[in-house]
Amino acid sequence: MMGLQDLVTDMELMAVNADLFPHNQRFIPSTWFKIKSLIKHQKEDKLFYTWEEISAITESNLQIRGKELHQCVNFLCDIGEILWLRNLPEMKHVVFHKPRLLVDILQGLFRHNIKQFLNYETNKVFVSKGKFDEVTFTKHKDMMIRYGQVSRPMLQCLWFFLHLGYNEFHTMAQLMPKLDVLYTIPQPDIPEKRTEFGPFVTIPTYNLDNNPIELEQYWPERTPLTHKEIKIEYTFPITFPEGMFERLQVRIQDFVDERLDWRDTTYCVCNENQMVLHRALDVTSYDAVLSCTIRGQEVNEMMKVLHKVHAIFASLASLSPGLIWYVNKTFSNCGKKTVMQMPIFNI
Repeated sequence: MMGLQDLVTDMELMAVNADLFPHNQRFIPSTWFKIKSLIKHQKEDKLFYTWEEISAITESNLQIRGKELHQCVNFLCDIGEILWLRNLPEMKHVVFHKPRLLVDILQGLFRHNIKQFLNYETNKVFVSKGKFDEVTFTKHKDMMIRYGQVSRPMLQCLWFFLHLGYNEFHTMAQLMPKLDVLYTIPQPDIPEKRTEFGPFVTIPTYNLDNNPIELEQYWPERTPLTHKEIKIEYTFPITFPEGMFERLQVRIQDFVDERLDWRDTTYCVCNENQMVLHRALDVTSYDAVLSCTIRGQEVNEMMKVLHKVHAIFASLASLSPGLIWYVNKTFSNCGKKTVMQMPIFNI
């Protein structure tokens, strides 16, 4: 048959490709498969293990530690027995011995049929699990699909098929920000009535509100005479990584005190400083532009916030090899713009 020999040759070359099959033609110690059994068949039913727990299990049973343990866990991840997100700094200390669980967790948040799922008449989970009446459900649904704000009972409905207990539910909710898919919102000390539940988490991907009319109340167009302003713009002449802005919105939650989010804009307060993140398209060059503007009275404090944002940006940019971008910085003192004299970044 014409072309069959070429196909066989290509398949043989693929089989010896170390990039595609890094463990091909390699001797695998039998103890590594024993480690797989140990991890997967622990008496305690856990959602995931920390690296310290994995180390304790393997060292106490098989005296395997250090470099060999890393190689073993890496191998088990490559063959799909476990899931170890070793390239994500926030997740490299977590091992999912049930990879399907994480897939189901994310699938519950990002459903392909979300419009059909959020149907009060046909989906009875909102009555049985969420305890919603029709009016309350409509309010919570609107919070989610317009602003990305998900209440606790709504999140319980999204994850209903996982049968998570109270502690498991909150453990997974606290873990999700490490994957940059959502951020949690501090809850009041006194529980609210079920009909008055506010947002529990925010999923920036669902935020469709692109009309920041409230921003003028907190961020006047001109810089107040009592304040200084530092602005940094990242320009992307070729491509802007999909999801970068949403991931940035998630990560800044660690150090902001108050915030308002829109689809392409975020306003927040950090101590005594104000900050606005904005994503836009340059209408003349069609370059994507990501800007961070900080206003305050103490430059040193403003710089601390700026360094945190830049560190997050650098981390996210490193996830897109070959990404091209350049930086522009401006400084304004009492409304008068000047060239930035202080060294900020080594880039």
